[in-house]
Amino acid sequence: MLKLEDKVLDHVTEGDVLTLDERDAPPLPDKCEMCASNLVEDDGTSKRDVCSRCAAAADAARVRQDGAPRCEIAECVGYAAVHCAACDVNFCAQCKAAHTRMYASQIAEEKHRTDVPATRGPALRCRDHHRRATRVCLTPQCVSAELGILLCEQCVQPPGGAHHAHTHVGVAPVESAERAVAVASMERAEALEEQLVADLRSAAAAARKLQRDAGTVREAIEAARAAAHAEVDAHAAALLALVEADVAAREVALGAREAAARTGLVLAQEAQRAAALAREPATDAGPRREAALRAEMLVERAKVDAAAASVGSLDNGGLHVEVMRVLPGRLAKRVVELPYNGVSFDEGGVLWWIGTTGKTRPYENPHRSGAVLARMSSTFVAKDGRVLGDAAHFVQHCPNPAVCNSTKQEAGSWMAVDFGMEWRVEPTHYCLRADISVIFTTRERCHPIHWELQASTDGKVWVALRRHGGDKALEKADATVAWEVEARGHGYRAFRVMQTGLNNAGVESLCCSGIELYGRLWRV
Repeated sequence: MLKLEDKVLDHVTEGDVLTLDERDAPPLPDKCEMCASNLVEDDGTSKRDVCSRCAAAADAARVRQDGAPRCEIAECVGYAAVHCAACDVNFCAQCKAAHTRMYASQIAEEKHRTDVPATRGPALRCRDHHRRATRVCLTPQCVSAELGILLCEQCVQPPGGAHHAHTHVGVAPVESAERAVAVASMERAEALEEQLVADLRSAAAAARKLQRDAGTVREAIEAARAAAHAEVDAHAAALLALVEADVAAREVALGAREAAARTGLVLAQEAQRAAALAREPATDAGPRREAALRAEMLVERAKVDAAAASVGSLDNGGLHVEVMRVLPGRLAKRVVELPYNGVSFDEGGVLWWIGTTGKTRPYENPHRSGAVLARMSSTFVAKDGRVLGDAAHFVQHCPNPAVCNSTKQEAGSWMAVDFGMEWRVEPTHYCLRADISVIFTTRERCHPIHWELQASTDGKVWVALRRHGGDKALEKADATVAWEVEARGHGYRAFRVMQTGLNNAGVESLCCSGIELYGRLWRV
């Protein structure tokens, strides 16, 4: 709210622009507050605020009734005494004196009349023309500079009005510049808020569109990646199938050659024995004829096996059966039942049966004869150079005397037997024999306590048929123990004993001098 203009000083000249601070400056203590006349006494002191003439006029104005017009100058509560036609403002006697002095060069005295209209509220005046303000300028530069906000009618009339092209609103009466500024600021804030909301909505819509586009691109990328993976997997599977087929064909051919070689060797040995028997003198011609027939059939069988091997056939069991039906002591059935009868390493096991060629001849170590292939992960060599291990010991039926058969001190040590491409075994029981190995420094016995019996159909992928943990059954030297296993109808080509922990002496060596299997044996 603007302050009363009567508090100006005599030194304000025409054309000066008064600021609020200058208007609020305190009056001189030696002047009348109404007419600014000299109040200084002869002794140099002043004991009154107004002169006697102004005090009498103020006393006369206060005796009027309350319904009389009031002074329209802000913060003045006096009754109106005159009305300025030029400014359109009611003044009391005090405010009229200040008004006359301030605008004496612009407003003639005849503009002041005593017919005072009704009070219309505080009179806020235009800064440029000093008239009653009826409008508020809302142009940004005027509002921000706080200049020219209050306007009279002359300010907005072209061509002389400085604000005629500005944005302004009428206020009758104008209550305050602060309220007008607040209203203008609020309207601008609302406009900015609406614009911000619109921008946010546009940004949200753009973000949703980008998200949808990103999702579409992501789906396309995932689909392309899946298609590429599927194509790569298909090519890899095809290549793997080709490699496996080639490996299988090579294994078949190799197995056929190995089987033919073993069979040829056995048949040659039998033919030699039969020929020697035929040459021996005999009192009866019957043995001579039997020996001659045996040699003839062995030669025929060798021819048949050679022909089957030449065409790469493994399953020539039918031809074998036709020949073996006329061979005395040879196997004529495809499946042999070899059950466990409660005695370990008796003459009813699979390795015993193969070592005796179906119980038709004296036992021979099947590894040394070439019927099976025994292997060890390593062989222990003593400090004095002695080799304390041999793969043939692992498939030996009854070593005499007892032997040491040990691997090096390596984790995961194992011993295995491979029956080749010709045989398959479905075990129901297996037996192990402890060797006589001891620790050289402590003379402590060495025997496995943590191991697994594993089986394989190809010698590459192994499955565990039985696991042992903390089993001390082989703690005595040369002890034999049997365990039951479940093959679940599967026939396997190879078996191995895999040590899964330290032995009883706390080392990694696997010490074992024999294995035997019981169950079903057949040709493939």
